[in-house]
Amino acid sequence: MPDSSPAGICGMSVVNEKVVYGAGTNDPNLPGPGLVKTTDGGATWTHTDLNQHADNLIDVYFSDENTGWIVGGKKDSSCPAVKPGYETHPQYSQLKPVVLKTTDGGVTWVNKAAGVAGFDCGEWGWKIQFVDAMTGFVSLENFSTAAILKTTDGGETWVRLPIVDSAGQSINMDLEGVGFIDAQSGWVGGWADNFEGLFNSLSEDGGKSWTAQNNVPGNPNTDPRIKINRYRLLGLPVSTGYCSGARVYKRADPAALDAVVAAARISTPQPPGLALSHTSNFSSRSVEITYVLPHDAKSVFVGIWNHFAFHVRTLVGSESQRAGRHTVTWDGRDDAGRPLGGDLYMCRISVDGKTGESQSVRLPK
Repeated sequence: MPDSSPAGICGMSVVNEKVVYGAGTNDPNLPGPGLVKTTDGGATWTHTDLNQHADNLIDVYFSDENTGWIVGGKKDSSCPAVKPGYETHPQYSQLKPVVLKTTDGGVTWVNKAAGVAGFDCGEWGWKIQFVDAMTGFVSLENFSTAAILKTTDGGETWVRLPIVDSAGQSINMDLEGVGFIDAQSGWVGGWADNFEGLFNSLSEDGGKSWTAQNNVPGNPNTDPRIKINRYRLLGLPVSTGYCSGARVYKRADPAALDAVVAAARISTPQPPGLALSHTSNFSSRSVEITYVLPHDAKSVFVGIWNHFAFHVRTLVGSESQRAGRHTVTWDGRDDAGRPLGGDLYMCRISVDGKTGESQSVRLPK
């Protein structure tokens, strides 16, 4: 990748074996946003700076080599610098969604979401999906409410649709994933309240109204890791479906379309005997993390990521350690020594190059 590329690539779109696009980055405080492109199967890449159009970019979709869309957000100075509820992530407070379209392979862009009514401050585009040449959807990330964008004219115009039930009452919040099987029936999913989600909702009227389907395996009070970040529905008509967050789920019954997110877990084998546990100390705003090594290890790594998947702290940095129980305390600071806000974080461990268990940890406020 060119040195000027975004700090993180959040979405990719494969046009063919030669042409691939990528977009990033999510955090408005990090370098970017921009588009990366290869026309030789990944051997070389070019970068297009899109800073004039957006302050963060997440997902990208190209229908052919030249025509495509990127979704993200652009800061609006009329929004508060720190929106209530955004104290731990103030850089997102002023964002409003953008849906950028190009017809020349990424050279020039137009924001097709300009003028859409109803955008909240602290809201931005997260995932984009087209079910056919005319009908497309965008999930909108927002810490305090939930909505999607929908187009019925091939992405030229969009309308914001809130996630509400048949009585007009709000359900769900803080969306990420969106997946429709056709222009009428589809799902959304995300973190829900306070990043402790795993709620998905179903619409059968093209996004006008929704029904809560909180049927993803797991307990939302004890296992918040399995929020739904993306849906992928395959076949015309749909024959196979997947959704994913920290885990991947596969549609189990081809005859039951509403079972896409109620399928079996696809597990990644863990190093035998390796286990993570943690205890949060509310008085000192620290987290004590314990892990067990089944054998002597040449390289142990333990790190902390925030819920946007950005690495914030290394607790154990590729150290050799003896078999047995080990404990490390995270003081709630990042690698630069700056205190981080009370929030949900992810602790991950790898041993001798093998990734072990991941566990969500709550840093007290």
